[in-house]
Amino acid sequence: MTVITLENISLLGIYYSTMKNSLIILILGALMVSCTKSPGIGGKAKLTGTIEAIFVQKGSFDTLSIESIPDHRVYIVYGDGALQDDDTRTSPNGGYKFEFLNPGDYKIYTYSESLLIPSRLEEVTTKITIGKKDTEVTVPKLTIIQYVK
Repeated sequence: MTVITLENISLLGIYYSTMKNSLIILILGALMVSCTKSPGIGGKAKLTGTIEAIFVQKGSFDTLSIESIPDHRVYIVYGDGALQDDDTRTSPNGGYKFEFLNPGDYKIYTYSESLLIPSRLEEVTTKITIGKKDTEVTVPKLTIIQYVK
């Protein structure tokens, strides 16, 4: 037979209060973690930049011109990812943008013909950070090589 005493009731109250507080702390912690935004789509910021091409005479390596390059593919990687997360093409003036990004680190890259081995492509890359208060970040200009016969 269990005897209910004032001490038992007091201990049950303390146990219930402790469990209730623990549950509240657990729920608040889960909400804080779920509200943390990682790099990628879902924010208000955008990255803008341009691609410039150095047109080189194949065989002689003479520079023929340096111009913005239209319709050239540009890639973005969110955070520490290993694969591209999105891509876009440059406008007629060589400009590009990635919109609706969260604060965080990004890798922007494109491909260029190799200066040393004309039949080979090389990655031209830059890393950029969008801060918490940034709305538009300009990416440093990426310069590629294009061979002309």
